[in-house]
Amino acid sequence: MLVVGVGAFYGLSRMIALFNKSVFEKYSQLIDTYACDGFTIAPEDVVQGELKAHFFLDFGKVKKRDAIVEIGIQGESKFADDFDDDVFKTFKNVNALTTQRVSSGPVLPTLFPQLGAWENLAWNSNTLCSLNGSWARLPRLSIHGFSGSFGVFDERPIRTLFLISSAIKNIDEFARCKSL
Repeated sequence: MLVVGVGAFYGLSRMIALFNKSVFEKYSQLIDTYACDGFTIAPEDVVQGELKAHFFLDFGKVKKRDAIVEIGIQGESKFADDFDDDVFKTFKNVNALTTQRVSSGPVLPTLFPQLGAWENLAWNSNTLCSLNGSWARLPRLSIHGFSGSFGVFDERPIRTLFLISSAIKNIDEFARCKSL
């Protein structure tokens, strides 16, 4: 599956490529060919359980990494044990990130330090404890299954907050988002 389409979820219209795992491995060079400024990988294969041992992204065919401003990693999986997350740091202009059940939570702020929009479709897979100074300009936050405290997002200028199936125990938590 390869879809190249125009989307506007995080602002201006963008050209986003959508891949499954096998198509990304074969055709990721089309990100450059079609001048995409974002891509999403849904790394689920038909054979369940097989993927967990084989999910290793090779971004070698994506040459225009500075053009990428939006990345999505969606589906139920995990990266191979020897996968080096630091490869995401080579996409220096990523401002929007969508994550689902591909667990990378604690390292996301160091991989994408300039994030302005985060759509987290599975808080339990991508829980954050600290931003360590990253995401200082995070105006858009969408979280599915959030529970706990917004304290991790203190001092972030969140103007748009979208929560789905979330459990907030204290209404005062919303007061922590001073820019809402």
